[in-house]
This record gives sequence, structure tokens and C-alpha cells, in this order.
Amino acid sequence: WSTDGFSQLENSGAVSGDWIVAGGYDRRVRALDRHSGDVRWSFDTTSFVQGSPLIVADRVYVATDHFLYALDLETGTLQWQTQTGNEGAFMGAPAYQDGIIYTTGGKSLLAVDSTSGKELWRIQHDDPFTALAVANGLIYVGNFDGYFYAFDQKDGTEKWKFQGSGLFWGAPAADGDTVYTGNDSVVYALDAQRGEERWKFQMVGQAVSDPIVSDGVDDFILRILERH
Repeated sequence: WSTDGFSQLENSGAVSGDWIVAGGYDRRVRALDRHSGDVRWSFDTTSFVQGSPLIVADRVYVATDHFLYALDLETGTLQWQTQTGNEGAFMGAPAYQDGIIYTTGGKSLLAVDSTSGKELWRIQHDDPFTALAVANGLIYVGNFDGYFYAFDQKDGTEKWKFQGSGLFWGAPAADGDTVYTGNDSVVYALDAQRGEERWKFQMVGQAVSDPIVSDGVDDFILRILERH
């Protein structure tokens, strides 16, 4: 089967049981039957949906550059919404750990209670953030200033930053004491606690997708953009 209507689709969606949940540039989140592609429900957002939704138990979390939404997985009913930003920005998927949702909103990085939607803390930066991941008590995230950062999950305190050779677009992957991240042309393996470079790999093109760690093998699954 196949389905359309997303206008432009920049994420891989999220899968849970018989559901696929995805959103697009038509400002709509859809839950599809995994076997038939039939639309089970849809929910309208105020902004483009760039990052993949996040499914945790019976809720779907959708991050946009203006609001973070919590939806009921079975019905698509809005449970709560929290403002993330007030300007157009690049958005990755939100991340979850221990009852807290971590997301960006342009130049903001924030933590939100997953049950109530209450904002727990927020930090502001001079430049917009990109995609993030959480592990080791830290939030790993890139920024348009060309640095890759680690912030404390408790209060957003900056722990370290690493300067690469370009923008870190994709969400990083953490495995034990190493975090893997890629920018416009290089894949880096960094010490997860100190941000020190362990190794790097020069690619032949631009990468905009995320590293994946599986069974001890550090694979970087890429979508390469040719330069014309």
C-alpha cells in the first residue's frame, strides 16, 4: 500500500504495534494502519512537522517549532500542548527519559513533564538548535553555531561543547561512553562525558540523517546529497 497527502515528508514516522504515526508539511499528524495504510485518525498542528513523532506507552509526542503536543495514541485526542518557540526553526524528534520530554524550539532547549506538559526548565542560545538525543544524564544536541553540545538533563547546564567542520543536523547516537554524531561531511566518535574526539571519518557527500549503533557496530545510515 501507499498513502499521500503529507505535502512534504521529512521524517520516518514512529511505529507501535499496528500503528504508524507520521506528520508532514501539511501541518497534520496521521496515524495509519501498518497493514493497510488506512488513516485511523489525524490531528492538525499550527506548524510544519519535520521531526518524527515519539511514541511512549499510550501517548504520541510531536515537536514543532511552536508547540510540543501530547496526543492519545488510540484516538489522536489532544492531551496537552506546550509552547516551544515563536519563530520558524529546524526541528528534530523529541526525546524521552524518566518521565521527561526533551525538545528544542529554535534557539530554546527545554524539558517538559510528559504527564502534565509543564515546562521544567528552558535555556536560550544565540543560535538555533538542531536534533537531539539523551543518555548518560546528558542531552546531546547540535547548534547552528557549528558546535555540538552536551547539557545536563536536570537543569540544562552546559557540560561541554565540540567544534566540528560543519553543522550537526542529525540526532546523535550514544552507546556507553561514546556518542556518535555527524555534520555536513564528517562522522565523529566523541567521549560521551568529556566531548573529546576519539575518531572521525570523512564522507564523500553531505549527510542529513542519523547514526545508528547496533550490536557493537557503529553504522552511519546516510542519505547523501549530491552537490550540483
